[in-house]
Amino acid sequence: MYDLILDAGWDLLLSKGFEKFSIDRLARFARVGKPTIYARFENKEDLLRKILVKRIEWQQESIFSSIDPSSLSAAIPVLAAEAVSVFQSAEVRLIDRLIDWIDYEADKQSHSLRGWTAQTTISILEQHIIEANALGETHIPDPKATATFLIEGIAGHARLSDTRLPQAHSAHLAWAHDYWQLLQSSPDKKAAN
Repeated sequence: MYDLILDAGWDLLLSKGFEKFSIDRLARFARVGKPTIYARFENKEDLLRKILVKRIEWQQESIFSSIDPSSLSAAIPVLAAEAVSVFQSAEVRLIDRLIDWIDYEADKQSHSLRGWTAQTTISILEQHIIEANALGETHIPDPKATATFLIEGIAGHARLSDTRLPQAHSAHLAWAHDYWQLLQSSPDKKAAN
């Protein structure tokens, strides 16, 4: 029932928008009673946070599951270009808005959902880089910094690029290839000179 409510909540958000989302509307949409929802979620903020966490984890899994550490160097530019496209999708724009709302409305004791999203994504990518280093596929001295710069670069590129261009994907792929090459040219090598 818990997952059914979360999935129905996401479907309702996508179909009706954030402004029209309510627990009353979700109860009707999911065909469950409001007491069933309130028995599992404290309030609207708690429900939205859990819907988002599930969706973000699903997005991360769908993006990173295809990476093979033994071919990381070839996979990263393709992955980065795809991530930019995903980042610009209506679904992820909705996720972004909801993260802002939750982080703004949240009790100050709660963790930032944006911060959690960034850190978990960086950690997943860092682990792939560590595995690729161990296999000799890459020789990146600071996997965490490289993962951080890559994720921040993807987010920045997605926000700054024009999604209406017909060649958007090829432009994203060219950017991703160049950016990945830049990140692999370690600052440690420059500092040693």
